Amino acid sequence: MALYNSLLLVTFVSFIVLVQAQDQSGFVSIDCGLPDGSRYIDETTDINYTSHVEFFETGTSHIIDTEFRTSSLEIQFNNVRSFPQGKRNCYHHLIRTRFMYGNYDGQHLTPEFDLYLGVNLWDSVILDNETTIVTKEIIHTLGSDHVQVCLVDKGRGTPFMSVLELRLLKNDMYETPHDKLMLIARRVVGSISNISVRYKDDAYDRLWTPRQFENFTTLNTSLSIDQTSSNCLQPPLIVMRTANAPRKAIQYIDMFLEPKDPKGKNETREFTVLVNGEPMEPTVFSPRFLFTDTISNKNPVKGSRIEISIRPTNRSTLQPIINAIEVYQVNESLQPPTHQLDVDAIMKIKAMYRVKKDWQGDPCVPIDYSWEGLNCENPPRILLCENLAKLIYELILQRKLGKKQINGLASTKTTGEIKHRITEAKRGRKSGSLFIFFMSRDEEE
Repeated sequence: MALYNSLLLVTFVSFIVLVQAQDQSGFVSIDCGLPDGSRYIDETTDINYTSHVEFFETGTSHIIDTEFRTSSLEIQFNNVRSFPQGKRNCYHHLIRTRFMYGNYDGQHLTPEFDLYLGVNLWDSVILDNETTIVTKEIIHTLGSDHVQVCLVDKGRGTPFMSVLELRLLKNDMYETPHDKLMLIARRVVGSISNISVRYKDDAYDRLWTPRQFENFTTLNTSLSIDQTSSNCLQPPLIVMRTANAPRKAIQYIDMFLEPKDPKGKNETREFTVLVNGEPMEPTVFSPRFLFTDTISNKNPVKGSRIEISIRPTNRSTLQPIINAIEVYQVNESLQPPTHQLDVDAIMKIKAMYRVKKDWQGDPCVPIDYSWEGLNCENPPRILLCENLAKLIYELILQRKLGKKQINGLASTKTTGEIKHRITEAKRGRKSGSLFIFFMSRDEEE
């Protein structure tokens, strides 16, 4: 099993209790491009989707080409919102973004653009063709009551978005010292279906895509699960019902299909999980029957190629299995944002004069996308100087206010500098995290 970049690793063993809370509290689901004020309930997932009007300040809505509007396509991809004006376009409350071009503009030219989380690069969005669906997801520990996600125009086509979703997680889920974990893969292993698992099976609406490992046997069970235990990552029940095992474990399939008394069997399943040849903790792992257990690496794994192997111990009579796996890349915050008091002040000016074009995201950083008309210094602070009066004067002209108001402001001069302390962000290399789920099948049906 080969992976790329630097990763964090976690492994789960056993079944998990399905979280009963199904009320969508903590969900924000935006169907980008939906007409203003519109909302609907998805017939497949029962998720409530709303239009962009409360979250987007710029952009235009479009419907994809009828050629690509198929019955199997998720309804959220029928509309997009594109951003032809401005270098950077931002909105709040994100965990997951999804994109499908669908030739909405009739140009047959798939764009390429960058995705920023706040002032730091998250990832690039590259679509192979009109029907390619790209999903970007990140787990982010918020330091305030909002987060900005920006689409950055690279001159390779107009940025757009199909879906924007926020899902609130429990505080003890995915605990790491890193505030951003970028999803590389989340797989349900051994699934006999080609349909992804999400809400309501997963109370947190994580997307689990099916994966069959080559030269592995598929296992599944309908055994009842001990629901008195818990696992903080809470993979959904349906995910933990399937698994892959090496082919030579085929001799155990009959035991799996025919339930037997666990106490009457003298079988042992234990193994070691190695990453690039180094064992993870615990070095010898024995999954409990019908419990969900997790193995995760404490420190990020670094390297251009990451290889994960699972090896049975000498005393193990049963082959290793794997139920599910999650892989994340640590996304470090290398650039500090503009000081919050500076941001609050300029945002009041923006709101007062209803500025939209080019005033998106952080006012000062990244420097290539700083707000037009502002002067900033490093560490990121806004310098208020004489040209601020001219800037506000131009904003008033844009709103076509009365001549008396314009003349009154034109004579105003503002000088000085906003001084604040700012903590330098620590710089570090990209690294990542991997979560693997296992369930013990010593007593297969």
